[in-house]
Amino acid sequence: MVKYRYFTKYGKVVREPEYTFTPFEEFEQKIAGIKIKDVIDVVTETTIKGESERKLIEIEDKWFKIQSEIQKMDTERKRLEEEMNKTGLSEEDKKRIAAKIAELKDGEIVIEREFYNHYTRETQKVKEVIQTPYRKMLQRRIEIEKEYPYLKAYRGEQTATVRPEPR
Repeated sequence: MVKYRYFTKYGKVVREPEYTFTPFEEFEQKIAGIKIKDVIDVVTETTIKGESERKLIEIEDKWFKIQSEIQKMDTERKRLEEEMNKTGLSEEDKKRIAAKIAELKDGEIVIEREFYNHYTRETQKVKEVIQTPYRKMLQRRIEIEKEYPYLKAYRGEQTATVRPEPR
């Protein structure tokens, strides 16, 4: 923005630039009446509220992914159970399907392994207990729901709390 100075010279009106504003100086003049503390307070409050909302959205996204995975496992387990009930399956197919069904249920899988101990020159059996992938997903969902109980409402639980407002 340019300010001009008008004057007469040799009987003619002449104008000369008095001052040229840079964009920053122009901006500075426009905000001269605004209290900086108020602006900083509003920006800070908006930023904190936005961060709080972002955190809630990230948690919900994580929860929905876990819940989606659990639902996929439930659907797959039902399909396999129907397949298991079909006639004409070989014993090996039934074992394979039963093992897959066991992985898709809440529980633990016990694997018995045999290994040779070179120091004692004996064969030993060891039982290894592994949580099923289904149980791991359930536990992750339960942990998230403990910290954020309002997520239970998404599963239709009546006792769930209301989603908190971002702070």
